[in-house]
This record gives sequence, C-alpha cells and structure tokens, in this order.
Amino acid sequence: MFQSRCATWAPRLEHLVLAMGLLTATGTVRAQAVIGSSTYINAPTYVSHSPRGSFGLLAVADDGSTYFSANGFEPAFAIGVKHLSANGQAVHFAAAVTRGDAFDLLLTSSTVVVVGRTGHDELPIIGGFQTELGQDPLSPSIYLSTTGDAYVARLDATDGSLAYSTFLGGSELDRAHAVTEAPDGGLIVVGTTWSLDFPVVDAHQAELAGDSDAFVARIAPDGASLVFSTYLGGTARDELTGVVIGNDGSLWVVGRT
Repeated sequence: MFQSRCATWAPRLEHLVLAMGLLTATGTVRAQAVIGSSTYINAPTYVSHSPRGSFGLLAVADDGSTYFSANGFEPAFAIGVKHLSANGQAVHFAAAVTRGDAFDLLLTSSTVVVVGRTGHDELPIIGGFQTELGQDPLSPSIYLSTTGDAYVARLDATDGSLAYSTFLGGSELDRAHAVTEAPDGGLIVVGTTWSLDFPVVDAHQAELAGDSDAFVARIAPDGASLVFSTYLGGTARDELTGVVIGNDGSLWVVGRT
C-alpha cells in the first residue's frame, strides 16, 4: 500500500523507531532489539514516503543471526544494512548504502544484496556497469519517490563492505522490486520502468510498450555487465514484484498488469 505524505504548510517533526522481534516456532519471543531510528521533517522538501521501502526487510542466516535493511541510517533518508547476532543484542556491522528506498534483501552464501530505488548520486559505484544516474540527482535534503533509478548493492556478509554496486535505469523513474541469485552467482533483478532508454541487452522486448513496463535483468557475477536485460509489458502499466529460478534454470516472475 502506498501512503502519501504530501507537503504541509506547517512543517512537522516526526520520529520513527525501527524495531525487530525474533520468535520461536511456538510463538515465544527469542530476541528483540531496537534497530535504529529516523527523524525527519514533514516539510515541502519531503514529498512522499513509501512504507514498503522504509520499515524493514529481513533475512535470517543459518546461525540465527539476522540481516536487516531499512531507512533510518545517517545521513537523512539513507538506506542501510545491519547484521545482528542471533539474540539481537550485538551489531556485527551497520553499513549505509544510499538515500532512497530498499525493496528487497537477499542473503547468499557469502554476500547480502539490497535492491531498490534512489534519486541521489551518493551510491558509491564499485565495479558496476552503470556509474551515473539516468537523470539529474536530487538535492541531499529532498526525498522524492517519483524519480530516480533502480540500484543494486552487493555487500560482504561478514563485514558489510561493498563487493559491487550499480545503478540500473534510464532517464525516467526505474525501481528494482526483487532479486534472486543465479546458479553462476550472478543476480536476476526485476522491477518496473518508465524509461524509454532503459538499458537493454539481448532483449526479448527491446522497447517500452506502455506508460511503464516491467523489466527483467541478469547481472554478471562480478557486477560489471548485463548478461541480458529486457522490457516486459503491454500498452498500459506493468510491474514485476518477485522472481525465482526453477530447477531447470527457467525464470518464474510474478507481478501485475
């Protein structure tokens, strides 16, 4: 559900507290912790806010430790990843990624991947195939959910350092909604795009067909190139929100049209 926080005539200071609870199979609380907090001003520079991208994505490792992604990191509107101990009391690392939204979090054998949307140029690009935003970046003091590119950031699961990161998008709004790992260690990213110039490689559908189309992109294991990238949609609006890989290597995607 999208909740709009339109600019008000009287700025209002709001404070969000991010918390996490771990329960056993029988429903008893095993651990609980405050993850962080975020203070922002609901003023004309703050245009809209999507709870889906702000209030938490969670992945649990085999050892019971947890990886948590949410807004609430410094600087303002920053997305970050925290790795917490199994009891939720110790922070193994906390790494800010960029300003914007996080829509999916993937834990692999040695990395943690976060994907989403950003309208800022502060994402440190390491080894990525797209080093610049497809549009003019926003001022650091502005959060705007209707502009920006998709991004992919792959972090080391032990210390939170960036393995690689990249923008993914064109001159209009692009959002990465879901990610999964390919058998070769590459990544499959799906989402939605309004861009006529979204980067396509070996595409099944090479052009935008509607107001917005879904996209499917496969990123090489080192993050330095696109193996393939394609639009997927008709004459209205389409988006993909999930992706899995079948036992035979086929891709299964879900979304709406």
